[in-house]
Amino acid sequence: LDGDVVFLRGHLGNYINAEHGVEFVKSRAPIKADRARWIIEKPGGGKISGQDFIYLRGFQGGYMEVQGDTVRVKPGERTRSGNLVLTKGSDPKTGDANKSPVNYGDVIYLRANGERQTYLDVEGQDVRARWSDEGKWQAITIEKSDE
Repeated sequence: LDGDVVFLRGHLGNYINAEHGVEFVKSRAPIKADRARWIIEKPGGGKISGQDFIYLRGFQGGYMEVQGDTVRVKPGERTRSGNLVLTKGSDPKTGDANKSPVNYGDVIYLRANGERQTYLDVEGQDVRARWSDEGKWQAITIEKSDE
């Protein structure tokens, strides 16, 4: 997955996207448009698994980051504050984090790597990072590009 073009579908069926000239990330349409393309990057490369740190580079080159509860695309190079933790939930019996490899079609969660440790969530068209739980609003399906 490192370096792959991916699409991130929120729980309402719309793809998470970045618009031309707008820094805020949204989830507006169920269309795999250019603005909904993300390149997933893992520091050091290799297969991506649950609990890995990742970066998401938008179609215009900026990186997704969380500031407070705002999710935006920041132009320029990736920074430590811009990385996210990709999680896959936890074992209901043991509570242990799922560290298995990520496959297309998996439900994932994206946690900000800041002091708040909140997860990206989708409400309507808005993508925010408000809560520290892996619930329905935080569920994101990772999909491969059709290319």
